[in-house]
Amino acid sequence: ANYLVGYATYGVAGSTTTWWNAATSYPQTWAPIAPGAGESRTLPGLTPGTTYYLAVRARDEAGNTASLSNVPSAAAAAVGINHFDVTGLSTTTTAGSGLGFTLTARTAANVLMTDYTGTVTFTATDPQAGLPGSTAFTAGDAGMKSFVVGSLVFRTAGAQQMTTRDSLLSAASGQSPVVQVSSTAFSQFRVAGLPQDPWAHVGRVISPVIEAADVFGNRRADYGGTIVFDVDPPGTAVLPSGTTVFGAQDLGQLTFTNGVQYLANAQTVTEVFVEDVPPTVFFSTRVSVAA
Repeated sequence: ANYLVGYATYGVAGSTTTWWNAATSYPQTWAPIAPGAGESRTLPGLTPGTTYYLAVRARDEAGNTASLSNVPSAAAAAVGINHFDVTGLSTTTTAGSGLGFTLTARTAANVLMTDYTGTVTFTATDPQAGLPGSTAFTAGDAGMKSFVVGSLVFRTAGAQQMTTRDSLLSAASGQSPVVQVSSTAFSQFRVAGLPQDPWAHVGRVISPVIEAADVFGNRRADYGGTIVFDVDPPGTAVLPSGTTVFGAQDLGQLTFTNGVQYLANAQTVTEVFVEDVPPTVFFSTRVSVAA
């Protein structure tokens, strides 16, 4: 058993059968509740301010329909934006790869808001993300707007999300699915512990931490290359000797405890290099060494 619902912008004038046959049908997609209990539904796609006339007919399991109900009328109220759906977005990607998605405006009843013409803004959990700028929906979008591949770019490895909000009603928002971002190809060393200030001191001993990373600074835990330290001018620092191989257990990061000591005289500019073997990627830091 279910209900048959019909509505029109004019009332019954003469035959109820004629009115019913010409009315717009609203398909019932929900199960009827127990007899005697109250029930309410929202009709989507109506024009705000327009008066609509509505009637209901009950239908039993055998397909028999009851007579037309009374035909009440009411003016359609404007329904505001409540939230956005983000669909069509891949849930896995590589840092720096472009993504596309579709944004859908919906009411509190989760109905497509075909007349939404607001402006949306975007933020992300990834501080390096490339995001669309503020974007206005037009009447032609009918509540759904597609963003081409490349509109969204995550650059930081890990679990990332994008959030969109109506520019005037921040509570009307939507979050994308979580996107798992993997690092891209190895392209640099990130070095912690070497002085970043313009001065170092003779005899200073430090423990640099060397991390293999991609162009966006994401660690490459699978890096298995060989590195070597060098200094210019020669002999102005004590460095780890020979070459060092990254093993699988290092997960792309090595600490050289007490590995570097500056020996240069006052006012000497010393540059320490870290490079792979053969030399294709390197890191360097320049300091003036004082007594």
